[in-house]
Amino acid sequence: MMNRKLVVLLLCLFSMNYVRAQRSDQQVIADTVLGWQKVYSFKGKKYAPVTKEGRSYTPYQVAIADSFTSWFQKTYTPIGGWGTVTSPAFLTAREAMRPYGVGTDFLIWNVTYSADRKRLEKVSETWTPVYMYTNLLFGINPVWLLNPKEKAYFTMPKDNYAASFGNPAFEKLVKPYGLHEGDRFSKYLVYFYGPYVTVVLIPGNQLPIVAVTKGEFLQQCERALAQAYEKDKKDIIEASPNNLKQQAAFIKHLDEEKHPRRIKWLAAVKEKYRNQLDEPAVLNYFSGPDATAFQNNDPIFIEDATGTTNGGYPLYKYAEGVIEKSRQDKPLWVSIAWRPEKPGGAVKESEIHRAMLRYFNFDYVYAYFFQPEKVKGKPYTVTNGEEQAARLKSRKEYLQVKPAQLAAGQHFKEDFSGTAIGNAPNGWYIPNKSRDAVSVVTNVAGYPGNWLKMAQGTFQVPTPALGLPLPEDFTLAYDLLTTDFSGRQGHTVTLKLLSSDYIFQGKPAENKQSTKVLIRVAPGNEENLAIYPSDANITIKFPDQLNRSYTSYGIAPGTYTNKKRLVHVVLKKKGQQVTVMINGQTVPYLDYNKADKSANMELPKGVRFTYVDWYYDIMDADRGEVYLGNISITNE
Repeated sequence: MMNRKLVVLLLCLFSMNYVRAQRSDQQVIADTVLGWQKVYSFKGKKYAPVTKEGRSYTPYQVAIADSFTSWFQKTYTPIGGWGTVTSPAFLTAREAMRPYGVGTDFLIWNVTYSADRKRLEKVSETWTPVYMYTNLLFGINPVWLLNPKEKAYFTMPKDNYAASFGNPAFEKLVKPYGLHEGDRFSKYLVYFYGPYVTVVLIPGNQLPIVAVTKGEFLQQCERALAQAYEKDKKDIIEASPNNLKQQAAFIKHLDEEKHPRRIKWLAAVKEKYRNQLDEPAVLNYFSGPDATAFQNNDPIFIEDATGTTNGGYPLYKYAEGVIEKSRQDKPLWVSIAWRPEKPGGAVKESEIHRAMLRYFNFDYVYAYFFQPEKVKGKPYTVTNGEEQAARLKSRKEYLQVKPAQLAAGQHFKEDFSGTAIGNAPNGWYIPNKSRDAVSVVTNVAGYPGNWLKMAQGTFQVPTPALGLPLPEDFTLAYDLLTTDFSGRQGHTVTLKLLSSDYIFQGKPAENKQSTKVLIRVAPGNEENLAIYPSDANITIKFPDQLNRSYTSYGIAPGTYTNKKRLVHVVLKKKGQQVTVMINGQTVPYLDYNKADKSANMELPKGVRFTYVDWYYDIMDADRGEVYLGNISITNE
């Protein structure tokens, strides 16, 4: 069962959110420390042998799965998801290529509120996994044509089975995920398959697999095609047991057409490669050819394929004795796999990757199995423990917005002083981002106080502190700060104010009756202000029944530039009037042709704004960086 305090916290957050109508349910959940459905303690637990599908596992092997659980639950506390543990999981003999092994599946689920809003429920098919197993290779593809019980043939992606951190191409692959930093991962085998990365802990960093030659492969194909013939014949008889005429016709076609064509193509391939039979076999298909591929004269080896860019799939089998050796207590290797996430990704996935990147103690796990004298009597501890504790603390505080000290007449204040430098701003919502790594609170040399370094996306103000709807009459002020840049203009930052009674997914949304005000501000480039000037405009979108929407333009070209980096924006709402000032200059209600539109910019009566955010446009290196700060809303 979920911790009762957590349920109460989430329901309180939802209630507060719903009433003040800013952040949706899922936005709150995505930023909440949800933890594990159950935190396990295995102290004093006794283990017994287990038999699964004819394979026997010892008490020591059974206990390994629980060790994985203890280690990972100390490493990672689910944020934005709910953690479950599937343990122990045993490798069975259903597929001949799998040695004996045991492991654990950790599944981190998206959650949502139940229909009665009294509890959280997992959202089906939304789990993000972390896998830990002994003697299992992730991402291998069985070659079914060649997979009798006495042998195990499989493919792996090309150049994807050995430590390759010295390879520039490999470093380019891992660099976006941080795996190249230091020797934390380069000391071990690391490979990618699909969206997952696998770290293999094995003495000598050499997998117990052997490259299969073209000669052995073709020899096995001869045997496999004979077996395929017998199976096809059996299938024909079983498909129409009472229709002897139909059986005879299909078997004749198999005998005279299908099987001879397969054997003929196999002979042609053998002849073509008769002087290259000792070379490693690299197949054209990830699961190898089937009988139909030989029947249709398909390319078997990658050398014969045209128009493909996959590089082929090297063929392997396990080294002699691996299956038998895998039955012993001590594992031959340990594989740990998860989905890596680049900076700025979704919260749940980013936090999983951070835990594996920074906190999971691979060295301890390696020593536990392969150098036990190094960790004898020592419990598992995470790496970078102080950072982990601070990280979890900051995540727990993320939704806890501390009330600012407000002066008389002040409705809201945000100077980011309540958020630690390097963290995402407490209570703010930045959708589809990791809430750190990209958009963080920071200091800027030469400019006092804390600033929010903005990245592409929408920045929603923390609802509890904002107190929506805003007063009927108010003044909203904020500062924007740009760095120097070489592009035509710096980044545009847009303030959005929305008046809407329509609620979608727990927050106000635009509809035909809503009123919207947008304030866009962008710095100009002083190299050519005539072409790339400072820019500001006001757009008011009225309810559809009023049938109008207007945009006004204009500030002095040099007001806000890559040299005059700081700009102060003030928006005043008084009754139905909205006035905007940039560095003390009033932005006139002029259209693009300089015609006065002020008479058309009057808001509908009774407008109260129920939603506030800032939007930062597309990221582009030659447009510099931009910071938001010193936000204040006062009553009029």
